[in-house]
Amino acid sequence: MKNNFSIKCRVCCSNDFNILFHAKNYEIKSSLDIKYFLCKKCKTIFLEKIPVDINEYYLNNYHPFNIDHSLSFKDKKNIKFIKKLKPNFSILEIGVGNGNFLSKLYDLGHKCFCIEPYASDTTNKLKNKNIKIISKTLENISDEDLNFEVDIIYSWHSIEHLRYFSSFLKICKKVINKGGYVIIGTPNPESLSFKYYRENWYHLQPPLHSYLINSKEIERQFSEIGFKKIKFCSYDIISMIASKYGWETSGYLLRKKTGKKIYSFIGKFLSFFMPLIEAILNRSSQYTIVFKK
Repeated sequence: MKNNFSIKCRVCCSNDFNILFHAKNYEIKSSLDIKYFLCKKCKTIFLEKIPVDINEYYLNNYHPFNIDHSLSFKDKKNIKFIKKLKPNFSILEIGVGNGNFLSKLYDLGHKCFCIEPYASDTTNKLKNKNIKIISKTLENISDEDLNFEVDIIYSWHSIEHLRYFSSFLKICKKVINKGGYVIIGTPNPESLSFKYYRENWYHLQPPLHSYLINSKEIERQFSEIGFKKIKFCSYDIISMIASKYGWETSGYLLRKKTGKKIYSFIGKFLSFFMPLIEAILNRSSQYTIVFKK
């Protein structure tokens, strides 16, 4: 069924979609009812409206921004993977979280750039190093801001925060050197945990996540701009850790929603074995996909 032209899919721009569910953010005090649609063309799950006060949802205790001086297991694994792809490289990170990943690469001698509109504590930390920081949303970045080229674009659980996926593709086309790589980690709408929890899924994080995009649509759009997929993975240890946390925390959020403790116990119980099943099926709660230009 065709819909209001003022609403369109945030990934393929189609206006052919259905209402999927209503969701709320139970981690913050908000009565906002958040509507998600399912695009019938590309199967993206996308947010109807992004709140005007979206910055207020990125609170100081938003966990990716928590300052921790130690390098996480995920960061160590991804740095090791990137160095296998290209030992000597320049890199643009989109959405820097606590900044440890990029700071470590700078210390290792790599030329580093970042785009981060929200994490002011992190960007203040990175300003002490020779790292170019663009403190704008991707939608507001101009060509003048992108007067550089890099070998790697790294976006770890950032693309789902964008208003439209096209703004990310524009950056990739503009600044990636020939032979360079785009590395993406993002929540997996094909995961068993999403199919089970739906609007109560921890990794939905309404309204911070504007859309959940499936890997086939990402691959199709990157192929159109001259990139080739070289890796897809939703079964590695990083994905399994995300799945375990997602199963357990989704149960906790459902408990907060209903007031019934049983949902916390169910989530914890499922978290012991469902991540392994998801990994076997290559359908964990997050996936990594890599493209080469």
